Amino acid sequence: AVKDTYWDSNVANSAGGAIPDAPEVVTYTITYRLDGGTNHPNNPATYQSNVNAFTLYAPSKSGHTFEGWYYDSSFTKPVTTISGNSGNITVYAKWSKQYTSIEGATVIYSTYCTYNGKEQKPDVTVYLSGKKLTLNTDYTVNYKNNVNAGTATLTITGIGEYGGKIEKTYTIAAASIAGAEITLSETNFTYNAKEHKPNVTVQLDNKKLTLDKDYSVEYKNNVNTGTATVTIKGTDAYFNVDDPDARALTSNEIQ
Repeated sequence: AVKDTYWDSNVANSAGGAIPDAPEVVTYTITYRLDGGTNHPNNPATYQSNVNAFTLYAPSKSGHTFEGWYYDSSFTKPVTTISGNSGNITVYAKWSKQYTSIEGATVIYSTYCTYNGKEQKPDVTVYLSGKKLTLNTDYTVNYKNNVNAGTATLTITGIGEYGGKIEKTYTIAAASIAGAEITLSETNFTYNAKEHKPNVTVQLDNKKLTLDKDYSVEYKNNVNTGTATVTIKGTDAYFNVDDPDARALTSNEIQ
C-alpha cells in the first residue's frame, strides 16, 4: 500500500494555530485471477482508502459464462462491493462452461432384450440437429437395474462441448424355460411309504440354472406306487412359453 498525505495551506484551524495533517490516504492494489478470461477495461488496478464503495465489472471468456468475483479460489467468499478499508486484495473469476444441451437429441437403441443372467447394455446412438455424436467424446452412457428381468434404465450424459442428461428405459424380458434341458437324479423308485424327491438339474443355453434363484421344484403323487410328477417353475427371470407357470415331468416312476 502507498500512503499519500495532502496539505491545504488555505485552511487554518479554528484557533488560528497550525494547520493539522489531513487524513492519510492509502493506495491499495487489486490482483485479478481470470483463469484464461479477459478483464473488463474499467476494472481498476488500484484504489484509494478514501474511495466510496464500488463494484467490479464482469470479465469475459469465450465459451463460458461469468458467475461472479470471489476472494478465494474455492469460490466460497463472494465479492459484493469493495470499500476503502478492504486493503490489498486478490479476486478470482468464477466461470461455468457453456454447453450445447443434448436433451432434445434423438436416441436410437434396442428397447427389448432377454434375460441371460448378465448385464444387458444395448448400444446407443445419439443424433443432435442431424449430427451423429460420438460416444465417450460427446456423451457417456450409464446403465442401471440391467441384469434381472424388468425395466432397466440407461442415462446419457453430455460431455466435452455438450451438457445435459437424457434417461431412457428398456425391457429385460424373462427368458423361456421351455427349451431347458431337465435331468432327474433318479427316475425309478421302490415304494417305502415316504416321499421320493429326486434332485433336479436344469440347464438353459449351456448355463446351469440355480435352484430357488432361477426356478423352484414341486413334487406331486410321490409317495404311493404309480407315476409321480416333478414340476419346475421358473422365477421372475424364467418362464415357460407355453405354460407361464410351470414345466412338468412325468417320468418319475414309483414301483
